[in-house]
Amino acid sequence: HRRLKAGVIDAHVALARVLRTSGEVAMSLAECELAVDLNPNLAVAHYALAFAQVSAGRPREALASTELSLRLSPYDPLMHGFLTLKAGILLILGRADDAIDAARNAQRWPSCTAWAWMQEAAALASVNRRDEARAAMRRAQALLPRIPAAAERAPLPFFTAATPPRRGRVLFFAGCVMPELFGGVNRASLRVLARNGFDVVVPPEQ
Repeated sequence: HRRLKAGVIDAHVALARVLRTSGEVAMSLAECELAVDLNPNLAVAHYALAFAQVSAGRPREALASTELSLRLSPYDPLMHGFLTLKAGILLILGRADDAIDAARNAQRWPSCTAWAWMQEAAALASVNRRDEARAAMRRAQALLPRIPAAAERAPLPFFTAATPPRRGRVLFFAGCVMPELFGGVNRASLRVLARNGFDVVVPPEQ
């Protein structure tokens, strides 16, 4: 039962992200609120809620949700994301110095992305610390992955036949970033699945 409930919460959080990035902010907020109702102690649900709130023009509420996610899971694998979001919200609220501190805290966490340095750069630029802002942007650019050649970014085939003996059929979710930056990984995944006996279908409308 606990595993089922966790899966339902994850589904609400995932749907909230899709809705928010599609511009359906009100519906995204509703999904986040459902996730928080199901488990008020789930940090990632409050993190998702903060994204929806700031997208809805409610940065003070978003900051409170982010602070709660930080308190609920102080060693979370997404801690760099929590802090990067906090930096962006603080900058919206005109608290540039606090935004710089939050961005720099994010940068100390493993797997931190270029976004933390970009948030730092934006906050530094807002208070005319332009040389430091340029240095932060150079660091962000250094972290960005290489853009592969067009051939590596070509669409995956709709159907890849299994190597006999056939064991079944799977649908393959290509992802949003993977086709553009790591297409070779996706193609290798298709080969592995096929060689293990699975027909692979890549739906074109993902």
